[in-house]
Amino acid sequence: MANIKTMMQWFDYDNGKQMVRVYYESGAERNFERGKEPKTVLEWMKANEYDWKELNRFETEIVEEKEIERNPFGMVACMKSVEFNIETLHNDPVEMMKDYKNRAETDAFFNKTMITALEQYMEEHGMEEEPEEPEDLPQIEEEQDERSDLQRECDAVVTELTNVYEGRLIADEDGCVDGVDFGLCEGDTVSMLDLFSNEDVYDIEYMIGGDGEYRGVRLMVACGGPNVYINTQRREVEGYWSLDSATAWLPSEICEEIDQVWSEYYSMMRG
Repeated sequence: MANIKTMMQWFDYDNGKQMVRVYYESGAERNFERGKEPKTVLEWMKANEYDWKELNRFETEIVEEKEIERNPFGMVACMKSVEFNIETLHNDPVEMMKDYKNRAETDAFFNKTMITALEQYMEEHGMEEEPEEPEDLPQIEEEQDERSDLQRECDAVVTELTNVYEGRLIADEDGCVDGVDFGLCEGDTVSMLDLFSNEDVYDIEYMIGGDGEYRGVRLMVACGGPNVYINTQRREVEGYWSLDSATAWLPSEICEEIDQVWSEYYSMMRG
């Protein structure tokens, strides 16, 4: 069990029950019915001589809203999204998990905290993923990929940008590429402008010369798990996770095409 950071007591008006919300140092949160806390929670309360902080439902929502505003891609925001999809839209959590994991493998910009939030929701509600069918073992062992997960994240971004630059992403009859709707016509290729108009960019740092003219850009394209940046001035993709870091080289011609998009955005911003 992860270390507990703090907890609070709140009242669930829908179920008419007093609840306990436990905040773990990992960033995860769990709710328990008051009086049915697990042994680890009771031991923590005893060891810390914990004094309950009474919060009503309205105050609890304010706390959550502030956390979402502070970190819109963190665990609280992702959990709210998961709850909305399952409890309001009635989506199947097992199918959602399949979709999230597929997007995590194919979309370098996907926020993988969504998978963690869905896993926690399913565990709390006694749901299980469908077991994957075992794959036949290859006759010849493949060479082990010794790259770190962080390095693979950076390489995946380079691969996606390369595919866009070389015109390999072609829209199907619905205007989609690998299930992502770019609003294109069938047969159209995804451009850099299409890519950055559709994908989330969480932070933008413009590199400006002494004359105020555009020199390059540093784009945050993943956060919440590893932080991944596209840096056109250094011609590389940068990744950071805790104390680890990784880079992947980005060809100058791809950087130039990215700069064409963001130099126009910079010009429009300046007016």
